[in-house]
Amino acid sequence: MRLSRSHSCTLKVTAEGTMVSPLDLAHHKPYECLLLGYLPSKGGLSSEEENVPSLDSRGRVDLPDKYVLMSIPGDHSRKPPLKSILSKYIPRQGHGEKGLELFARELNAGWTSWGNEPLRFQNLSYFCER
Repeated sequence: MRLSRSHSCTLKVTAEGTMVSPLDLAHHKPYECLLLGYLPSKGGLSSEEENVPSLDSRGRVDLPDKYVLMSIPGDHSRKPPLKSILSKYIPRQGHGEKGLELFARELNAGWTSWGNEPLRFQNLSYFCER
């Protein structure tokens, strides 16, 4: 796996912009660390992957260091929608990027959602007609 080192996290804040809990609280931290990895195609880098500007000279995804994403927490530890924010760091393979979300609480198209509650927010009551 090609992995770029990045000290990045999501910071949970209130609507007023203050942290939801103190940093030194032992059982509940106001942040979560992000782990991002990239597995190249079986035949090496494809032409689409080679043209991604976020690859460094060694073919690794060049992630921003010390990246902090602030968000207001949703229902029951619901994570912010990171796919749209992080997709520019995921080289596209075939018809789009594929990902794995650990400890997922909802499904994302083209991604594998792993965890105890990946279907938690898939109930019809969370959706509205357009």
